[in-house]
Amino acid sequence: MRAHVAVGEPHELQPLSPSPAPSLSFLRRVVIAWPPSKIQFRRCPLKPPLRTKSVGTKVSEVEFALLEERARGAGLRLAEWVREALLAAPVEPGVDSGEVALAEVLALRSLLLNLHFRVAKGEPVAEAEMRGLIERADGSKMQRARERMEAVRTAARATDPEPEPEAEN
Repeated sequence: MRAHVAVGEPHELQPLSPSPAPSLSFLRRVVIAWPPSKIQFRRCPLKPPLRTKSVGTKVSEVEFALLEERARGAGLRLAEWVREALLAAPVEPGVDSGEVALAEVLALRSLLLNLHFRVAKGEPVAEAEMRGLIERADGSKMQRARERMEAVRTAARATDPEPEPEAEN
């Protein structure tokens, strides 16, 4: 049974407070969306760009634990740490700073050993001979560093358990 509504009274319940004014982001979308055929949504300039793409890979249990440990050590969630690591990777393949540092250490080692050997024998080192030793050390340092780095990588791969191949269904 319906209650009788007096003339001038509302037929529906009205909210006690007025509806909020449209937000600026709504107005910005409306302005940008004109003409209606070219609707675009723009984020607030203070927010980082919206991430809509993803990159994925499969890792072993050991590799996953290592990644989690590194992320935890950096105080980040795993996804954040992986994103930062990927974006920080060198853009161009080539020499990394660790390889350069190793090359310099190997060159210094070569010079030091040669000089120490000559001085221990009581032989003087002439300037021309010293320049030759420096040139030889500088000429081979990058190749020797690459060989050492590759040997370390090979040894690391040999000690890490191989990920098990996935069975195809």
